[in-house]
Amino acid sequence: MSNPSGGLVPMLRQAAGHFYTTATSRGRGRLFVQVIGALVGLGLLAWVIVKVVNNRETLDRLLHAPPHLLLALFGLSICSLLLNGLAFWITLRPVKRIRIVDMLATNAVASALSIPPLKLSVVWRLLIHSRRDQIPVLTIGAYLAANAVVVLAVVLPMGAAGLWRRQVDLAYALTSLAGVLAALGVVYTGARAFAGEHGLARIQRIAGVLRLRPLNRLLASRAFARLHHALAILSHAPTLFGAATVRAMDMLAQSSRFVIAATAVGVTISFEKAVLVGSVFYIIGVASPAGALGSREGGSTLFADALNIAGTSRETYAVIVLAVSVTEMFVWTAGAGLSLLYLRPGRYFRAAQAQPAAPPNT
Repeated sequence: MSNPSGGLVPMLRQAAGHFYTTATSRGRGRLFVQVIGALVGLGLLAWVIVKVVNNRETLDRLLHAPPHLLLALFGLSICSLLLNGLAFWITLRPVKRIRIVDMLATNAVASALSIPPLKLSVVWRLLIHSRRDQIPVLTIGAYLAANAVVVLAVVLPMGAAGLWRRQVDLAYALTSLAGVLAALGVVYTGARAFAGEHGLARIQRIAGVLRLRPLNRLLASRAFARLHHALAILSHAPTLFGAATVRAMDMLAQSSRFVIAATAVGVTISFEKAVLVGSVFYIIGVASPAGALGSREGGSTLFADALNIAGTSRETYAVIVLAVSVTEMFVWTAGAGLSLLYLRPGRYFRAAQAQPAAPPNT
């Protein structure tokens, strides 16, 4: 009997080859950033752990917290994982419809692979969507780019409003809502202007003014047509606003975990503070070029300390942030294991090896 999760090993081998090729063919700069980022992340993680160990009283309160609080932490982490997968599923639908359970499983593995250095989550999505779903690589890139635009359209206005208000009140809520709607409106209007055949022709006419033959050839190529799918996604109003709504719900679920973790250690943190810390936790995890491990924990602890919540020390923040992080990593790892059993990625690699060689599908 074959190992249902046996595809993980060839996937990791192929990922290693990808990064080796990147380092040798495009220079060592990107690999250098990955290594430095990983070292910084591990250093921050060690700093947070030292803070936690030095605060044994708070740690003991967490370890002996009421079971319902710990269950709530796990439940919200599961909810966040599912919402994240749902957002990816919604974003992909205008160009490719796949079963939602397949996307949720794919996202669970990608989430677990986003923790360590090298951002293997992106490589995993490229491999599984191209092998299983037969989506061209450049179309996958377009879909991931569109998803990133949706994330930024939701997170940046909320983060900017938080930096301005430094608390969640009516002004923050109205400013965040207005900012998100304005950002989505700009994205939708711009994408709609350049989406589809008419939009592509408009892009080609604008580029034609420059009279650059290489650019004109690129815009007329099949490769650019694949990348152009990003605008088809962003110009589809139900997709854009649906994915943005799910992203906002995900951020609320993530923020609620900090309130619960604080309650578990006997500290009261208002929901507005939790939203700010949760937003920073999420943004660092997404933006970190070398994996989320360490950078989220250290950055979120420093940010929470900067909020100056009365009666709460930096060591206590470290316990709260680490509780959220460990819970999430446990959920992601367990979800990835179950998802690999369901996906059985090895069959896609075996099928690809059995087929005759063909030009790469881009």
